[in-house]
Amino acid sequence: MMYRPPAAGSEALIRRNRTVESRDPAEATVVGPMALARLQRSPIAQVLTELADNDTMTVADNTTTDIAASLDELSRVLWRQRELIELLDYRLEVQRLVLMGGRPDHLQRALGDVETAMDEIRRLERNRDLVVRECAGRIGLAPDATLSMLKDSVAEPWSSRLAEHQNALLALVAATERNAAANREIAAQGAAETRGVIDEITGTPSLSGYGPNGTRNSGGGLSRPALVDREV
Repeated sequence: MMYRPPAAGSEALIRRNRTVESRDPAEATVVGPMALARLQRSPIAQVLTELADNDTMTVADNTTTDIAASLDELSRVLWRQRELIELLDYRLEVQRLVLMGGRPDHLQRALGDVETAMDEIRRLERNRDLVVRECAGRIGLAPDATLSMLKDSVAEPWSSRLAEHQNALLALVAATERNAAANREIAAQGAAETRGVIDEITGTPSLSGYGPNGTRNSGGGLSRPALVDREV
């Protein structure tokens, strides 16, 4: 039987407007090997994929609390989740400006800000799992129920609210993954550029060079990547 909750007041929508100052990509930060490794091993994509993967949201039987209150709590958690992903996206944009703006002194702080945002997302993910178990269990769904199944099992206004959260999370995750990938690419290009300059100064080219996109060449020559050729 579909749960039909009592009429509820409208939720306050949180919207943020951000502007990101454009920087000249030619002035890229020289990324040291430790910072580059830290960027490349960041589990952003894995964590964000788990956030958007509704199949990981399992439920358990529990019918002792109010369904409407559980759904309201779930909605609040999903709002907070969206806020944290937006914060992560913002910090990735700041990180990119640092990488491109020639400010290596700020790179470690930018990396730390991103990792702090990731830790907050992980903590909320654990809380969300508990809320989903409680909420979906009140409706009598199976233990392997997903957010989509939960959405389809409740009437308005909850069905539309959960659908909106789901769509927004998927869009935010996709955008944030693109930002993270772009930052890793810029960092790799900056490191390759630095190696190319050193090789030219010393007259000793590396055994394996890097192409225009920061990828390794199989030959012995070195093709220096040009950050200005990359559209940001």
